[in-house]
Parts: sequence; C-alpha cells; structure tokens
Amino acid sequence: MSLASAVTAAPLAPTAPIWGDLQDYFTNTVTFGGSGIPTSLGAITQFSAGTDSVVTLGLIITPRFGSPDPVVIEEAYYGVEAGESTPGASKWNFSFAAEVTGSDGITLDDIGLGLLYDMDPALGTELSAFGAIDLSAALAANNPGTTFFQASENLSFGYLTTAVPGILVPPAYTPFDPNVAGQYGFLLGSGFIWEEVEYGGFVAAKVQASAVPLPAGLPLLLAGLGGLALVRRKHRDA
Repeated sequence: MSLASAVTAAPLAPTAPIWGDLQDYFTNTVTFGGSGIPTSLGAITQFSAGTDSVVTLGLIITPRFGSPDPVVIEEAYYGVEAGESTPGASKWNFSFAAEVTGSDGITLDDIGLGLLYDMDPALGTELSAFGAIDLSAALAANNPGTTFFQASENLSFGYLTTAVPGILVPPAYTPFDPNVAGQYGFLLGSGFIWEEVEYGGFVAAKVQASAVPLPAGLPLLLAGLGGLALVRRKHRDA
C-alpha cells in the first residue's frame, strides 16, 4: 500500500464535491450498519469507472449513542463535543459508504478504495501521518465481489491501531483520547490515492472536538448581535 506523494505532502482539507444527504445519491439503503444514524449533511462524490459503472463515495460525522449532534461549521467541517459516550469511546463516529453501480462487472475490489484517519489532536497533521486502510484489499480477502459497503466507526476501536500487512497501517500518533480537545481528519478515496488506475475521486472531512462545542445557532446569533450593534451606533450618530 502506498500513497501518492502529491497527496501526502499537505494537511487534509475538507472536500465535498457534493454536500447533502448521502441517501439521495446511493441506490442501496444507507444505514452505516446501525439504526437511526443520520445520513445528512455529508460529503459525497461520484465518478465513472470502466465503461458504464459509477462509483459513489460518502463520508459524514455522526453522533454516537444519543450524544449531541455534530455542528456543521462549514461544508465537511464539523464541530463535536469532546468526552466519552461509553468508556473510552468518543461521542461521535466517522461514518462512510461506498457503492459501485453498472453492468460491466466492476466491484469495490477493483477501484483502489481506501480510508485515511487521524488520531492526533494537533492541528495540521499531514496525510502521511494518518492511518490507512486498503478497503479494496480487505474486501477482496473477506468478501470478494462486493459492490456496496458501509460502516460507522469510532477512533477508539482497537483494530485501528493494529497493523495488518497489506491492509492496515496504523497512524503515526496513537492512542486516541476522546477527552482531548483537538482536530481530526478523515478521507475516503479511490483510484489515484492508492494506485495508478484511470479513475478516482475522494471526499474528506475535518472534525474540531471542543470541551464546549459551538451551538448550532451561534453563528446566526453573532451576526444578529453585530447588526444590533451597528443599529445602535447609527442611532448614536444621528
């Protein structure tokens, strides 16, 4: 498994070619393997593969076990509350789905599908320090011919720090501490990120974990207060 040097030379940037409800773009039902897990708002991309196949990738940050909903700071950039939902596990998950549709026989085994993830709370961690899972290799070994895969994972899961030759490279920084405020990143990608193939695309999300998360209405409140201050200043000047 190797990452393209052009991709690893910089920190992750939130990337959402499409920003919306994952279910609107997948033909399979997106549940992330659970129930009641939201599918909106998330980062989505679609691109062609082979002669008539379409690959759809989706990535979203979701609440875990009744924890507060993540707040959208901007597209593919989420604010979450630091702390534990269950012992050792954060209050949020990174949830993702991948699908291939078409009649030319291409499956997820064939598209160089991979996931990058970050356990370092420091700002600006380079992609080369992220953990990496070759999902295509894992699916080919365990469930070959898969055309749809989805999951909802927590950075506390032990397997994410255990190397598996040819499939998983742990991140440079471990372990993850759900109680530490910081910034984390995730990238779900295909093709050029993992190997030289003729098609590819990716989505990426960034997470800001804070002891006191940004309330969903705060940006509007601040804008309103700014407008009120302007009105008062004009009134004094009159």
